[in-house]
Amino acid sequence: MRHHRIDEIVLHETELYRELTNQKIELERLNSRLFRQARIDGLTQVGNRLKMREDLDILFAGVVEQRGSFLRGHVRCRLFQAL
Repeated sequence: MRHHRIDEIVLHETELYRELTNQKIELERLNSRLFRQARIDGLTQVGNRLKMREDLDILFAGVVEQRGSFLRGHVRCRLFQAL
């Protein structure tokens, strides 16, 4: 009888774990959908200000990184010329 009760508990825990896993998957799917919806104008289906700001931040970060590479190269050339 005791062994039977342990089996019931294990089955119940397994079912709870499966349910929790399914809920986590659904939550991740819904969060992803909300993330996209928050960045698109509902009427025009065009990126909104939040999307533009994020895109500009990415673009600006790339420009800053490239500018840093350019400046390092420029300084190296100038140092080489000075020798």
